[in-house]
Amino acid sequence: MIVSVLAVCFAVTLLVMIYALCRPQTKPKAEFVPPPFESEAQQGVPDVPEELGYSSPDRDDMSYDFAVCGKRLG
Repeated sequence: MIVSVLAVCFAVTLLVMIYALCRPQTKPKAEFVPPPFESEAQQGVPDVPEELGYSSPDRDDMSYDFAVCGKRLG
């Protein structure tokens, strides 16, 4: 009796695994949609007072620019 129950469980599990592996993958491909343009965005470098610690780390292998403003506490 227990052997037949285990055999049925094994068969069902095997069929579910075969179905999961063989069914066609119909996922839609996600495309990148750029965010809308920010109408208030400004280009350039701000005029920041020296005491605020504004700096722009730059390395040759970086393909982007960023800046940091603020004082270190401590």
